[in-house]
Amino acid sequence: MENSQALEDQFWVTLASDKILMLGLTNVDDSHARPMTAQLEHERRDAIWFFSNNEAELIKDLSLSTKGFATFASADEKLFASILGQVSVETDSGVLDRLWTTEVARWYPGGKTDPNLVLLRFNLSQAEIWASGSSLVNGIKMLFGADPKTVYTDNVTEVNFTR
Repeated sequence: MENSQALEDQFWVTLASDKILMLGLTNVDDSHARPMTAQLEHERRDAIWFFSNNEAELIKDLSLSTKGFATFASADEKLFASILGQVSVETDSGVLDRLWTTEVARWYPGGKTDPNLVLLRFNLSQAEIWASGSSLVNGIKMLFGADPKTVYTDNVTEVNFTR
């Protein structure tokens, strides 16, 4: 698929600005995905971090499963992603230092050593990314007889992050 790299690049740029993912764990009864604010480190494309509270259900459920999933929908509803990977507690204080911002600090009055603070790492394994197929160009293509299935397949890609 010729648009694969472009869609992956678009995902990372969009996630950096929109930031909210629904994060959950698989193989856990009664577990639900929760909205989490993504923290990205430089140009890394294999992990996403999240600050959380050690009392959160997601943190408690890590003892049952570390297989994670996330879903993403851009604010303008033009890009969507479904992501699989492993969720773990990040113990590297250097990563915490690099991701710490004044916005994050507002949530944790005890600062970086707040006893309720947990930094999660979502190690990505694979994703499927979709760009909205509804555009003026695609509308014109279909108006002139283009196969809508072909128009759709040009707007989706699968990404293997363990390459």
